Parts: sequence; C-alpha cells; structure tokens
Amino acid sequence: MTRHLPLVVCALFAIASMASSTFAVGEVAPAESVHKSDVRAAMTSPATSPATSPMLPRIQALRTYGVQRLDIPAGIPEQVEIKVNIDGKLETLRLFRTSLRSATSKLLLDRGEGKLESSPLPPHRTYRGTVASNGALVAASIIDGRLSALIDMPSETFFVQPMSEFATGRGANEHAVYRHSDALPFGDHHCGNDDVKLAPPDWMLDLPTDPAQGGSVAPGGGDGGDGGGDGGGDGGIAGTSPFISDIACDADFEFFQLNGSNATNVVNDIENVLNNVSLLYDRDVNISYEVTTIVVRTTAADPYTTTVMNDLLCEFRNKWNTSPENEIQRDEAQLFTGKQITGNVIGLAWLGVVCNQAGTDCAAAGNLAYSCVESRFTSIADFRTSLSAHELGHNWQAGHCDAVNPCNVMCSIINSCQGTSGANLKFSPTEQAQITAYRNAVSCDVALPPAIALPFSDSFDASAAINSNNWIYSKGAVVTTSAIGEPSPTRSINLDAISALEYGDDEIRTNYMLLAGLPTVIVRYSTQHIGVEIGKQLIVEYLSSTLRWVLLNTINSDGVNQTTFSNWLHTMPANAKHNKFRLRFRAAVDAQDDDWFIDDVSVVTVIIPDNDECVNATAIGEGAFAFNSANATDSATTLPASCDEGAGTLMKNDLWYLYTPSCTGTATVTTCNGAAFDTRLAAYRSACAPAGTLVACDDATAGCANGTSRISFTALAGTGYYLRVGGATGGGTGTLTTSCVATQPCDADLNLDGLVDASDLAEVLNGWGTTIADINGDGTTDGADLAVLLNAWGDCPV
Repeated sequence: MTRHLPLVVCALFAIASMASSTFAVGEVAPAESVHKSDVRAAMTSPATSPATSPMLPRIQALRTYGVQRLDIPAGIPEQVEIKVNIDGKLETLRLFRTSLRSATSKLLLDRGEGKLESSPLPPHRTYRGTVASNGALVAASIIDGRLSALIDMPSETFFVQPMSEFATGRGANEHAVYRHSDALPFGDHHCGNDDVKLAPPDWMLDLPTDPAQGGSVAPGGGDGGDGGGDGGGDGGIAGTSPFISDIACDADFEFFQLNGSNATNVVNDIENVLNNVSLLYDRDVNISYEVTTIVVRTTAADPYTTTVMNDLLCEFRNKWNTSPENEIQRDEAQLFTGKQITGNVIGLAWLGVVCNQAGTDCAAAGNLAYSCVESRFTSIADFRTSLSAHELGHNWQAGHCDAVNPCNVMCSIINSCQGTSGANLKFSPTEQAQITAYRNAVSCDVALPPAIALPFSDSFDASAAINSNNWIYSKGAVVTTSAIGEPSPTRSINLDAISALEYGDDEIRTNYMLLAGLPTVIVRYSTQHIGVEIGKQLIVEYLSSTLRWVLLNTINSDGVNQTTFSNWLHTMPANAKHNKFRLRFRAAVDAQDDDWFIDDVSVVTVIIPDNDECVNATAIGEGAFAFNSANATDSATTLPASCDEGAGTLMKNDLWYLYTPSCTGTATVTTCNGAAFDTRLAAYRSACAPAGTLVACDDATAGCANGTSRISFTALAGTGYYLRVGGATGGGTGTLTTSCVATQPCDADLNLDGLVDASDLAEVLNGWGTTIADINGDGTTDGADLAVLLNAWGDCPV
C-alpha cells in the first residue's frame, strides 16, 4: 500500500482543488513516511487534525489544530472574501477594512532623547466582517499576504493565524486554524491582581457607594490633567449607540525588538490584538475602542527597567502622568511589554479607573487608568486577546471570577475556569454586569446619540455647555463669550492648544449626519481669530463616504486680531452625501492664548435655483423680476479688477439671466432700493463669462440703499446679454428691473461704443463671409456691409 500512496495523496489534493481553488489543507510529508490516516487527518477540520502528526509541528498550548493554505490577497484591499474550512465546512469570510484609530491617532517614537517624535502611521490593516453563511462576527488583519482572524461562530470561537508565527520556513499562505477550547493553559501564567495589593482609586475611598452600583464618580485626571480629555471617539461598529472608549498604548524596547525592531510591525501587532479585544467588548458590553496614540520605545534607554510586574506598572503609570505623555488623549492606557516578567505574572491593572480616575499609589497621587500586559509570552492569538481584554476588564471594575461559574475572560489564570469548556471567548454574565454597571456610571465613555437628520444648526447660545447631541467628540473645546461680535450673540466655541506639542491642539467633531440621497448640501460657519500668530491655522474637515477625513477649508491667521467674524460657505461634493457624514474643526496653534472662535455652524439641504449657473440662465426681456439668491452657489469666474470698488472681485450667491433687449439704445439693469442686501451686477454680451465681453458692472451705486446696484450699457436689439446678479458677501431676496431706451439707429457701430471707427472695421473684416458683422441684414458679411460702415464713419447720431 505504501508504494501507491503518492497516487492517493495526488487524488486527495485534486479533490481539494476541485472543491475550492482558495482552500487546501494539511502539511504533507514525503510519501514514504506518511500514513494514509495522517493524510485523512490533515484534510479534516482543526479539531480532528492531531498536532502530534508528523506533518504538523507541535505548538505549545494547542491541543490540536489544522493547517490550511488560504488564498489571501496582496496589499490592503478595502473589502475581500476569504474561504476558510471551519469545522469541516468551507465558509466565506466577508471582510471590510475598518480602522480602530481615532481621527487624530498618532504614532510617537521614543528614540531616547527625552522627547516623543511624531512619525506617520502605517496604513491600518484591520478588518471587521461576518461569516457569509450565518452572520457570525469576524475580526481580522491582513499583513503581507497573511491572515489573522477571530471568528465568533455560534458553536465556538475559532482563530486563524499564519503558520510563520509558530515555525520557520512556512509559506505565506499556510495558516493554523484552531478552536478556542483547544488552547490550553500552560506554565501557570496568570494575572497579578491577587498577588499585589494595588491602591483603590479615590472614588472608592471618598464616596459611600460604588459607582458600579449607581453612585457618582469623581472626575478623572488626577493631578493636573493626567490623561487628556473628556470626549468620546469616532468608533461604534457593533450594538445600538455603542459606548466609545479612547485607549492609548505604549510598547517598550523589548516589545519593539520582538517585532523585528520595526515600528510598523509594532503598530500592526498591537492593532491586531486590540481589534480582537474590541470585538469582544462590542459584542458583550457594547463598548468600542478607539486607539488615539501608540508610543514605541526604540532604544534600550526607555523608561522601563524592571521585570517585576507591579514595579513595571508603576514605572508606566508614573511616566504617563508626566509630560509629554500626560497630554495624550485617552480614557485608559495599556503597556505592551516584551520583557520576561518574574513569577509567571503576565498582566496587572488597577480596578475601576477608566476615565482617568485618580488615586494614590506608586508613592504619588494621580491618574490610575493603566494596565500592563506581557503580550508576547505566547504566540497564541487566543491568549493574547484574552490577556489584554482581561486587564482592561479590571480597569472597567471587573474582578476575578474564579469562584463563580461560569467564569471566562476574567479568570485569574488565562483560559482556565470555564474558559475551555466549549464556551466562546467571552465575558460571562457576572463579568458583563460589573463592566456595564461601571460603564453606565462614568461619563467619558460617550454613548453615541442617534445620527442627525438635516437641518443641523448650532449657534452655541442655548447653553454654556457643548450640546452633546450635536458634538460627540470634544478635546479642549469650550463655549465662551470671549469673542467679539458673534453673528448670533453671545456665545461661540473656542479652540486653542494646551501646548506647542503636536498632540496638544484642541478639536471638536459633530455627531453623524444623514446625508445619503440629498440633492444639495450646504455647510456654513463663521470664524474669528484673536491672539493667533501669523500662519497658524484653523482646519475644517468632513468625513467622506470612505470614512476618511477630507480637507474642506484651511483658515490662516494673518496675525492681526479680528473684530468681526468671517463667513464661510461650502457646497458639499458627492462623497459627503452618506449617512456617516461629520464635520471636524481643529486648531493648529501653539498656546492657550492662540484663540480661534467658531459660531453659527449649520448643515442644510437646499434646492439650488434653476438659474444658478450661466448655462441655465433664465430668459427675460424688459420688466421687474423677483429673485432669491440665498441658496445660489458662487460661479467660478471672478470679476475683473476694473469692477473692484473696494470690496474685491468676488461675486457671492450669483444668479444668471439672459436678457434680450427690445430696442437698440441704452439698457438699464438695476436692483437699486430693490434688495435688502449688498448686491453686485455684471453684464456680458453674447456669451457666458469669461468668453462673453463684459459690458458693465457695479457694486454699490450712490443713492441706492443697502449697497444695491445699477448698470447701464449700449444695447443692440435682439442681442443676448447675460446678466449676473449676486452679492458682495452673500445672497438674499430682491427685485431685478430691466429697461431699454431707444436711440437713433447706428447699425455700423458693431461694438456699441458710440463710434463707427477702426474697431468696427476690424469686426467686419474678421467676420467676412459669416453673419457675425452682417450690418445690412442680407445674411452675410461682405462688401455691402463695408460700404455701410464707411458711409457711417464717425460719431453715431444721438
């Protein structure tokens, strides 16, 4: 039988290939050393593929696993389908690229020079999705053609990891697949919270009731604002109105080394773990994590020196409670250490401290919202996910549950208690109750209000506090009365900076808005700067349909304090019209006295007038015509410098009319005393601007109220004149009146300047053989027209 085994192997691989070109299983050894039973085992589900098989290397802590060759796309596709054999059935994972990062997420490198150096974040490689057949949740990463995934099947949680994480020389397409229940505890690796008496936060000492039982919670931040901010983040993938928690991470030098001494690898590794963790929290306790900052220590001279876990946690806490780390936006922070910690302790965390709760420990008062994990004590993704989720669970005030049945993630020994009894990787009911009670008692983990249907409007005058339904993220923004001449007195929003560091700037972001399917969306706001140095900026962005922040406006300070507000209007492009639209305002300044003020923010859907652009000009003759240009947009063409009467060459909210005079003579177009806003007028002959010849323009006519306007020009009966009606600063309602007073015919005055001269002769010669300069009306420009012109040479009759 052994002689024919190659044929059996080939046949089996042929069957597998026919079943799916994207799926093959099993590491097959040379034919002479393989039993048929081993081949069959390798072709089955992970639970029946013995890890002790000669085809599969032994992986510490995995009772059994299978190897599958998966078809993983190169690069970082926005969405992808990947086939994986799960429990004997070929399943399709439908994955969508999803970022855990906050809108201002940063990578900061510590090179041992006493400062944190900002470095561009690599593209995020995290995904969320579902199993096509049953909707089971999936968290995944695709890195260099390799898949890491947590698959939350109804029966049990499965994990997929690249085989290269367990053995050298493995192909990029080779992946280990195993059940949660096949990951067995080893080496007494445990959380140190039962070994070390960590101090409780102040709220536990000062208040008679535990906040997780309904009591209030003392404000976090400790001494001098340790741990930035009180705002929620951007996320919120699972659940209804999920709570958002901002997390910052630190990677020590040893963790950096374990990731190939490469900061990109560190970011990918941490985000892969936290993506799994966030799925658990999303699913079980309706909390979504956002990563605000990852600090990577790239030198042995980092601030972390000990291998004793409680001392290391203190070093981490004391470092992050001082500048510059104490300015990093977060609700909690976790240290990923690559050190081999003494005594099999792999994690430690303070209890009940999310939202930067203060207390006295490590010989100092201040923020206690910290945890520490020896994440790389193993390569098993199940354990690494459980460890980070466990220590963060302590921060959410979940204790060890070893004496309770069931006890899952919060078991003191990783994956022990009921963690391996077939249950999915999860928080048990007791653990969920502890976390959600604390979650509901604190204020920094924002529960997102429903998305807003237009119109959206905020003048900041209803209250001295920021409207949390309109603005779901605020870092340093405050409602103030310090601006000058607010458009809607007496309040506006103030943004500045806590320091000159890159992550010290204030910002504020709106709630989501429902813009899908709307025809035209207009964003308006007003700004003012006081004390802002020249060149410093206020940046305005919107969240596009690809969920990326796109620049909308950069407002530069000229260094001169403003005493009035500048008004801004934007017509939003197609990629803004989706149901997760948001606005973001952020300062780019250096100090607390660099003040930007924002007022009257609105997002509205409007019906643009039909004659908003010249190509759709409304045809008119003489008469009076009511107009409303409030919702008109600005045409691209500016006025020439000759039209600048002191207000520049812009025309705002302009409408277009095609006026055909009934006479040859003097045409008058006016809004004089006929509008309640500062109007501007312009007229172009024969074609839209800029191709048409400008024949008249006016801003504010003497004797006309409100800066209204009047223009007159020599008109030729039957010739089209494009009239442009707009404003100096905006639009409004009014009446446009046209009239024409005939003069004696002067047909040869082709350019209507009151003279028959060389200019008219040039038009005849240039139009020869066409109808352009047909003076006598016989259908062509020829010698007869030249004769008429020469006979009329000189001034036109009055």
